[in-house]
Amino acid sequence: MRNVCEIGLETDKSIKMWEEFFPNARIFGIDIDEKCRELGGNRRRIFIGNQSDTVFLNRCIAEIGCNIDIVIDDGSHIPAHQIKTFNTLFPVLSSHGIYVIEDTGGCVGDFDLVTLNYFKEIANSIMYWPKGLDPANWSFLAKFPKEATWLDRNVGGVAFYRWLIFIMRGRNPEDNPYLRSALPVDHVRPNADGSMPDWMMDGTSDPTVPGR
Repeated sequence: MRNVCEIGLETDKSIKMWEEFFPNARIFGIDIDEKCRELGGNRRRIFIGNQSDTVFLNRCIAEIGCNIDIVIDDGSHIPAHQIKTFNTLFPVLSSHGIYVIEDTGGCVGDFDLVTLNYFKEIANSIMYWPKGLDPANWSFLAKFPKEATWLDRNVGGVAFYRWLIFIMRGRNPEDNPYLRSALPVDHVRPNADGSMPDWMMDGTSDPTVPGR
């Protein structure tokens, strides 16, 4: 664990807790209140700014560097802010980083469940399957075709709890523990159109720009 970032501090209780819980990590705090600047020290670094400001968030990223391991968004609790912050910070998480959004739904006035419904859509990326690929080829699928989105390739899971959402980064389909090259005795099946998938058993993924 190297970099942990919490959005929304108010006091030093949580940020000191993370410092104690992750003894080898740098702890970063983001808050809109200038008074929170004094909460820094030791391995704690504080940024003062608005989480809905992508220019500010990108400055934080530039100083923290990529490969943030954990983000905890306990900031404004405004759905638009939660979504914008996620879209800015999630792409710079480490390959198996964890993104947490605290306080969603009715407890913060999001009666239409805007944040929840946005992240429910990500389940489609977790379950992405290349069009026309025979399910029997699942253990040979080493990379996705170009049609796959960045989220298809980089979201490993989403967990919903009451008022709380976890989004986990992953490497799809490379994280499949049963991934292997086909042997002569294996019966690799053609695509639905009769063609053979030329992006199987390769072991690399096509680079894409983060986004849906």
